[in-house]
Amino acid sequence: MKKEYNTLARDIVEHVGGNENIISLVHCMTRLRFKLKDENLADTNYLKNLDDVVTVMKSGGQYQVVIGNEVTDIFDAIMNLDNSSKEDDNESKVMHLIKSLSSTFHKERTNHLKNEEKECIELESPLTGKVIELKNVKDDFFASRALGEGIAIEPTVGKVYSPCDGIITTFLSTGQAVGITSTDGVEILIHIGFDTVDLKGEGYRSFIRQGAIIKKGQLLLEFNKKLIEERGYSTVTPVVITNSKQMLEIIPTDKEEIKVHEKLMMVIKENDL
Repeated sequence: MKKEYNTLARDIVEHVGGNENIISLVHCMTRLRFKLKDENLADTNYLKNLDDVVTVMKSGGQYQVVIGNEVTDIFDAIMNLDNSSKEDDNESKVMHLIKSLSSTFHKERTNHLKNEEKECIELESPLTGKVIELKNVKDDFFASRALGEGIAIEPTVGKVYSPCDGIITTFLSTGQAVGITSTDGVEILIHIGFDTVDLKGEGYRSFIRQGAIIKKGQLLLEFNKKLIEERGYSTVTPVVITNSKQMLEIIPTDKEEIKVHEKLMMVIKENDL
């Protein structure tokens, strides 16, 4: 991060209108979510141009400053500022991010790659459902690929399985997002729905914990698709490679429908050996 956390925290608070303009603040997997007294006092253009801010969005009555994988550090820095506004709802405080937005793949060399300096890593589908191009999802942050390249799935079954062998490096306690880092160092974020952090865990059940070692095909999460959609939320699930810039190429499936364990994406990276 180019700015020191406390400096960036002060900059953000000042340009959302100052402490006196903040009603509450929580955060989800990628974003600081402010409730402001007057959104007109926030300097959106200034915030968007900060080096360490991905973008700014307004959704669901919240003023959202998108940070990415260091959102927890910035949130903590804001909470530690003198006179900073804190969320009074203890349940909301549980929605905390674990530092890296991660996830990941299982390494598999392919015979058809003749270049010995490359390796091919296959990511299996964590869900069964309809495949959607990332650019077509109804969330500007994911659609813009601000977090990285990937694909989305509109699930027909409320179960999420591990796409690879790896470790849980990011896990939102409310259950709607998980990150895994594979043995190959490819990072992936699986995010079930949009703004579903507002459900505070209702409809989600997890079988994992932060730091757990997992195997490809292992059940990670269950979610009540009907309940979530009845509450007015989408269950479309982006599957995003958050360290895409370190990869040579990301090749998503061209299938329109996919089942769990079928190949979802191929990642080509430099051979570390």
